[in-house]
Amino acid sequence: MLSTARVFLGVVGDEFYFANLYVGDECDNYFLVDVKEYSLQGVLAKEKLSIISQALSVLNWHQTHQYCGACGSKTVLTNHGWQRNCLNCNREHFPRVDSVAIMLVTNGEYCLLGAGHNFADKHYSCLAGFMEPGETIEAAAARELYEEAGISGEPAEYLISQPWPFPYSLMIGVHIKTSQHAIVMEKKELRDLIWVHKNEIILALKGDSDMGFYLPPKTALARTLLKYWVAADDEA
Repeated sequence: MLSTARVFLGVVGDEFYFANLYVGDECDNYFLVDVKEYSLQGVLAKEKLSIISQALSVLNWHQTHQYCGACGSKTVLTNHGWQRNCLNCNREHFPRVDSVAIMLVTNGEYCLLGAGHNFADKHYSCLAGFMEPGETIEAAAARELYEEAGISGEPAEYLISQPWPFPYSLMIGVHIKTSQHAIVMEKKELRDLIWVHKNEIILALKGDSDMGFYLPPKTALARTLLKYWVAADDEA
């Protein structure tokens, strides 16, 4: 295989970390794994998974930014992998992050879950959408919720964030409370929307497979948001 990008990721203790982007069909000295599936196996500590996430995000960026967005000419890697320069117009390009608002939407003891058209059967998650230019996190969350479910609520409250290297996103978790129960689903993006009682979420988080729906995996921020909601009453 041919290495087309080498990125210096950083130093942890006395260990130096690099990421390489390879192209080609031959991989006699390597074996390939699906990052999402690998992260669910519990083989690596969260700190190591964070490094893999960093590597995957920046390599995905390199793979999709081989050419200058200004003039279309070839770009070359520089600055230890954290920059690409155009050979023609000398424009400098830097790794980007696409911000996504992901919403824990609750109405009393119920929360709103959605299923996209690409979701596996009976699998649901929190609603989410990319932020648009000129938007705050709160505005993006409110817009996405209204567009996808026809629901308005209180101003979004920031909870937690998580890098998501597919391809190079930052998931921004917020909580929106609403008194509105009626749903107007955006059918182009969603296959289903349901209100789920907190007791059902608790059982599903414990692995109960008889609930009629499945929650996101442990590595997904949506699951962390649901766990926060369940634990909030216990701490009150």
